[in-house]
Parts: sequence; C-alpha cells; structure tokens
Amino acid sequence: MENQVSQPVEQTPPAPLPVSNENSNRSFLKTLGIGLSIVSFGIAMAVGGYLYIASKNTPTKIACIMEAKLCPDGTSVGRTGPKCEFSPCPTPTTDPTANWKTYINALGGYSVKYPSDWGILEEMNTNISKSIPTGQISPVAFPQTVNNYGQRIFFGVYENQSSSIDDFVKTNIMAGNDTSFVKYKPITIDGIQGEETTSLPGQTDNDQVFVKKGQRIYDIVWIKSLGGKTITQEIFNQIVSTFKFTTCIPRPACLDATPRCMMPEPENGWCPK
Repeated sequence: MENQVSQPVEQTPPAPLPVSNENSNRSFLKTLGIGLSIVSFGIAMAVGGYLYIASKNTPTKIACIMEAKLCPDGTSVGRTGPKCEFSPCPTPTTDPTANWKTYINALGGYSVKYPSDWGILEEMNTNISKSIPTGQISPVAFPQTVNNYGQRIFFGVYENQSSSIDDFVKTNIMAGNDTSFVKYKPITIDGIQGEETTSLPGQTDNDQVFVKKGQRIYDIVWIKSLGGKTITQEIFNQIVSTFKFTTCIPRPACLDATPRCMMPEPENGWCPK
C-alpha cells in the first residue's frame, strides 16, 4: 500500500469586516471637536492676555479734590492727572509782582508782596495776639481819615491754636455760633493747604483765607465794606499768591549803609530787603 502524501489545504483569509459609516463619522466629529476646543482655548488665552496687559497700561482714573492754587498772575489752577498734581501756572511774559514791595512780619513768620504805591500799617491788636503785630495794606496811604478810608487787606496771626480751622472759626470768628452752612474752598498757601470762604455771617462780603502752620493760624482778610478805593479780585489773588512763611532774621539797616557794618550771617540768612 503506497503511502499517500496529504496535500496542504490552502486557507482563504477571512474577508475584512465592513467599516460602519456611522463609526467613521463619530471619529471624525470627535477629532474635529478636539481641534476646535484647542483653537478656542488658544483664542481665549490670547484675548485674556491682551485685556490683562491693556488694563495694566491704562492709567486708573482718580477723582482729584477740588483744591485751588493761586498763580502769580492772579489766576488759579486745580489738581489733575493720575497723581492729582497741580496744573502748571500760566507762564506770564512778565511777573506782575516783580516791582512790588515786600512786607516782612518777622515775629509772625511771614512775608507778603504788595503794590509799590500802596500804604502799609503795622500795629498791635491784643484781641488777636499780645506779641505779634498785625499787618494791613491798602491802596490808600496811612494814616487814613474818614475822607480817604478805603478797602484793605488784613493779616492776623493767632497763636497756640491746636484746633482745626473750622473749630477756630467757630470759636474765634463766629463766637460759638453754628458754622455748618459755611462753605470753604481749599486753597494752597506756600505749599500748605488752607481754606477760603466768603460766607461768614456778620463779616459782610469779606473774603477770608485761613491757613494753619504748627500752632499758628494765619487769617488773611480782604475787608470790602469800607468803601472808598477798591481792591480787585485779581489784585487780591496776586497778593495772596506771594504770601510766604519765613524763618529769616530781619535785615539790619546798617548792612546797606555806608560804611557797611560787619555782622555775621545768621543760620537762616537775612530776610530780603
């Protein structure tokens, strides 16, 4: 019996299963959704970063206080900008106070300029101070009589004042009466904030400026009720703008005499001529 060799049976590979169109669509949509999410996230990050940087570069608007600074030409400027700094004063072609005289009250610790043809008077007023004389300047020369009495600007220094300006006005000017209706306007005097008002009862229509330095309150009064030669608002503002606090020593007349006396220069210097 002959040996029979079995022939290998060729096997046919199974046919691939058909891919469902539904599964293909789901896979495509999933990929598309992931791609759109990535793109959207990138756009959101870019927009967010832009807004953040823009917010950092945009200055924050600040409401500045309504404070005025008097300029040498009689005008006033307010605070503005992100730092609420005073706007620069207009640059005048000439300083209107350049040729004015200077009044120095050494005991009061202040100086102020006034027109060269005005009169000036310094006298003691014990109702204000027992040691510091008051100063008065007027378009009319002193001594004044009933016939030539005119408006004037008065400078008083009240010592040993620990209270606020409002409390001072209530006690010393208004004799304890209600001052809640008094309207103050902030004003800067030689770098110190003071208050200006025109509404004190019993003071007619006088303009008054109050400024406190240390334990002293300085009272500048434009007395309008005297009639006669008048003072303009511009001149008053120019005078107030020249008010300066001083620590100098009154300049001896002998320094300008001939022969000149020899005196050592004090630490804070002599007051201006």
